[in-house]
Amino acid sequence: MEILAERGVSVEFPPEYVAPVVRQPAQGSEPVQAVVAEIKRRTALDCWQFTIQPDVTPGLFDSKFGGLPYWPPALPYPADSAGEKLILLVQINLEQIEADTPLPKTGLLQFFVGRGDNFGADWGKDAPSGFQVVWHKCVNRTLTQEQIQAMGIPTQADLDYWPVMQECAVTAQRITAWMGPSDGRFDALFAQVWEEVTGQPPTEPDFRDFLEEPDRDYVYEQLWSSGHRLLGWPHFEQFDPREEDGPYGALLFQLDSSQLLVHPTTKVLVKLLMLVQFLIFFAFHMVNF
Repeated sequence: MEILAERGVSVEFPPEYVAPVVRQPAQGSEPVQAVVAEIKRRTALDCWQFTIQPDVTPGLFDSKFGGLPYWPPALPYPADSAGEKLILLVQINLEQIEADTPLPKTGLLQFFVGRGDNFGADWGKDAPSGFQVVWHKCVNRTLTQEQIQAMGIPTQADLDYWPVMQECAVTAQRITAWMGPSDGRFDALFAQVWEEVTGQPPTEPDFRDFLEEPDRDYVYEQLWSSGHRLLGWPHFEQFDPREEDGPYGALLFQLDSSQLLVHPTTKVLVKLLMLVQFLIFFAFHMVNF
C-alpha cells in the first residue's frame, strides 16, 4: 500500500473490510528445527542480495537493473541469433558491492538478454535466442553516456514489456543462502537428513506429505531462496527445470519479480512472479573474459 501511495494511487476499502492478522513466524517442532539446522550447515553459501533503491538515479558505472550499459565502443556489442542487439538486464559494480572470492573484486559484471517472450532463452522455439554475461575487468571512466547512446544500444525503454520496466539503482548486502524446497534435489536431502537426525526414515519421500502444517511452514520460512541474488541457490516458482544429472548446479544471478520494477507511468509488471536466472557449471562458466 505504501508503494501505491508513493506512486499517487489511492485505494479505498469498504466499511466491512477487516485488515488481515499479521502472521507470526513459524516455530517448528524440535526434530524439524534440527533437520533445518543441519541442512543449513551442509548447504551454506555466501551470496549478495540486492535491494532496489527507487529514489536513486544510477550513473553509467553504477550497479543497476536495466538502463544504459557501460560499453566500450571498440568492443562488438552482444546480439541474439537474429543479429538483434541484446538489452542490459543487470549491471553490477563489483567494487560497490565489495565483491570477494569466487567473484572478481573489481570491474563491471553485466547480464544481457534478448527481447520477445523468451527473453533470449533457447527453448527450442522458432524465435531468436541469445544472452550473454560479460565482465569488464578494466573500466574506461572517461566514457560518457552520450558516447554510448550514439552506438544505438537499446534499453528496456524501447520495449512495451520486459522483466525490468524502468532503470533502478540497487545496493547489495552479503548474506548466507541455503538450498530451498523449490530445488529439485531438496526432497532427497531432507529425507537423508531426517533419517540421520531422527533415526527413522521419513514415512513419505516428500516432506510436504508427512510434516504437519506448522513444520512445513517452518521449513519454507527458514530456507526460502527467492530474491535478487548474485550466487547462492536458485529459487523456482513452479518446478525445477534442470535435468536430474545436468551440469547446472550453481546460481550465478537471479532477478526476482518486484513491484518496484514496474513502469512508472503504466504501473504494469507483465511478468509478475517471473524469475530470470543464470545457472552455471562453475563460477563464471559463461562469462566473457
